[in-house]
Amino acid sequence: MEWLLENVRQSDGTLVLTVNFALGPEQKKAIEFLGANQKPFLHLWSAVPQAGLLARRFLESHAVKILNVVGSSRDTGESIEVFARSVFEALLISTNHV
Repeated sequence: MEWLLENVRQSDGTLVLTVNFALGPEQKKAIEFLGANQKPFLHLWSAVPQAGLLARRFLESHAVKILNVVGSSRDTGESIEVFARSVFEALLISTNHV
């Protein structure tokens, strides 16, 4: 947990990526810490439409240069891998078209 909080301290913003809307204890703790340190965050889960575009807007609107990404230890396997990859691929595509 300490490395998670240190990553929050050093970043400009955090993406919380989960398979489902429900957050686990580690994400809740990270969000509390983000709030206490006035750091912006965006929670995206696999059912959110155009998650990559939302992530791009988040990065731009908060001028995020150092991004922290938080996942859940409950999310394992192909579903979280596919979702995270789709978010970052969409980010890369939208960056190349700007």
